[in-house]
Amino acid sequence: EESLYWLCVKGVPPLNDNESNNKNNITTNLNVNVVTNSCIKLIYRPKTIDLTTMEIADKLKLERKGNSIVIKNPTSSYVNIANIKSGNLSFNIPNGYIEPFGYAQLPGGVHSKITLTILDDNGAEIIRDY
Repeated sequence: EESLYWLCVKGVPPLNDNESNNKNNITTNLNVNVVTNSCIKLIYRPKTIDLTTMEIADKLKLERKGNSIVIKNPTSSYVNIANIKSGNLSFNIPNGYIEPFGYAQLPGGVHSKITLTILDDNGAEIIRDY
């Protein structure tokens, strides 16, 4: 099965060493320092897993459980879900993905037709109606 890792990088700008203490030269300095923090999701996929994102999307199973819907991922791959729509309602799942052999439960108020927007490895959207 696939493994998920996070690579988080923090960018801190260097201090400005070029400031002059010369009192004969009157200048005003305005420095804006921006610290960036970026996290990248890394997924390790063994060579034995050869399913495409479209094939994975076709294997997802949706089941009604009481007043809610459960989305089950029966594959050994992570499924990145950008959006879930049901009628005029829009849902997101925690972390934006369903783990291998995992599931996500949608709250009540879900209609019978559900549209999933799934992201492939290149960020392209795959839209499936269930």
